[in-house]
Amino acid sequence: FFVFFLQYTPIKPNLLTILFVISGIVGGLLLGSAEKNLIIAGVIVFFLCGVFDWMDGLLARVTKKMSPLGSVLDPWAGYVCSFSFLIGLGLYLFNATQEIHFIYLMILIITIRAIDLKDYSYRWLMYKFYKNFKSQKKKNRKKNKLEKNKHILPKIFIYLKNFFQSFL
Repeated sequence: FFVFFLQYTPIKPNLLTILFVISGIVGGLLLGSAEKNLIIAGVIVFFLCGVFDWMDGLLARVTKKMSPLGSVLDPWAGYVCSFSFLIGLGLYLFNATQEIHFIYLMILIITIRAIDLKDYSYRWLMYKFYKNFKSQKKKNRKKNKLEKNKHILPKIFIYLKNFFQSFL
C-alpha cells in the first residue's frame, strides 16, 4: 500500500534501507532501556522496521531502480538490525534479572555470528565474482566497439544474419 504512493515521490529504495537500519538501532536502544514504556516502544519499532525492509525491495522493482549498492545495503541492514535486536534483548534480560550471564551470552552469540567463516567466505567469493564480472563486461565493451568499427556491413546483411541466428 505504501509503495503505491512512494513510487510517485522522489524517495529512493536505498533511503528506505537506511531508515530500516536506523529504526533497528533505535529499536535496540529502546529495548535495552530499563523503562517499561520505552521497552514496549522498542518492540513496536522492531515489528515496524520490517516494513521498511519489505518496502525497499518492492519499491526498487516497481520503479526499476535496482542498484548494486542496494543489493549490498539490504543484507547489511538485516545484519545491523539483527545485531541490534540481540544487543537490545540481552540488555533487556540483564536489566530485568540483574544476572550477568545474559551479557556474556549476548557477547558470545554476537561473536559466533561475527566469526562465521561460511558466511564470510560466501561474501568474499561473491565480491570477487562481481569484481571479475565488471572487469569482463568492461573488456567486452571495448572489444565490441573495436569489432563494430572493423566491419562495416550493409544493414540488410546484419538483419539476415540476426534472422538466421535466431531462426536456427
